[in-house]
Amino acid sequence: MRPLTGLLLLTGLALTSCSKSGDDVSAVVKFSELAKSVKESDGQVSLGVSLGSVTTEDVVLQFSVTGTAVLNGDYIMQTTTDSTLTIPKGSSSSNIVLKLINDKAIESTKTIEITLKAISSGHTLSTNALDLTGTISVEDDDTAPTDGIQVDLTWDKGSKAEMDLYLLTGVEFDADGNILNADQTNSLSSVNEEGFQTVSLPSSAPDGSYYVVVEYYQGNRDINYVVNINGASYTNVSGGGSFTSSQVGYYTYRNSAIVKSGSAYTLDAGGTSRVLGKRVRQLLKVTRKEL
Repeated sequence: MRPLTGLLLLTGLALTSCSKSGDDVSAVVKFSELAKSVKESDGQVSLGVSLGSVTTEDVVLQFSVTGTAVLNGDYIMQTTTDSTLTIPKGSSSSNIVLKLINDKAIESTKTIEITLKAISSGHTLSTNALDLTGTISVEDDDTAPTDGIQVDLTWDKGSKAEMDLYLLTGVEFDADGNILNADQTNSLSSVNEEGFQTVSLPSSAPDGSYYVVVEYYQGNRDINYVVNINGASYTNVSGGGSFTSSQVGYYTYRNSAIVKSGSAYTLDAGGTSRVLGKRVRQLLKVTRKEL
């Protein structure tokens, strides 16, 4: 009789295991909304994720984020990590929440695409691939200046990475093209810590040549950046470059300038970017005019 009792116990365990597995598999996860359009100034946006039924345990989802918007430059993830979402026990849904960075930079509409990739054991993702990707379109509501031009610097702020933007005039160069000095009164700069920098050059500014200078002020990683110029008949005139992790404290400039004459602005074509190894703020002691 003892062997028979043991067999009954094992059978009971097997049935319990199958029953639990069946309950878990019935929870099929997908986005409850697949597309959403917001303005950068809205401050926050979320996409809903649905289980279809109330869960009896915490459900952990892994997701990836792509698109033209930049993490920590255009938005910040408000979930526990940048790639996981937990739907708590007793719930049937949750939200992936993002904080929108309302900068002054003039940009085109950007997208954030979130794709569900994996789920904790015992649950399944929808078999319809269209249910697994949600797209957020973020419209920029900044406008180009009607007087003068605006220069914007953006980058993936990420971890421990800060960049500064300068418009230097009255620049003196040495024979090798290094910047020796600049007009400390009329040069402009933006040195905040928001993941973007913006400098305006109005028609009231002194005439002359202005060099766009980008400095990798602080960080510990490789970094890419983009510079846009808008206003005075220019729309998203773009350029960019990169620094390596060993170039913290370096600055770069393009040896062709923005030439201002009254209310007319000429963007010199061509030129090459130079990466140099001295801090602009220490070398020039430029007077900062925050905008």
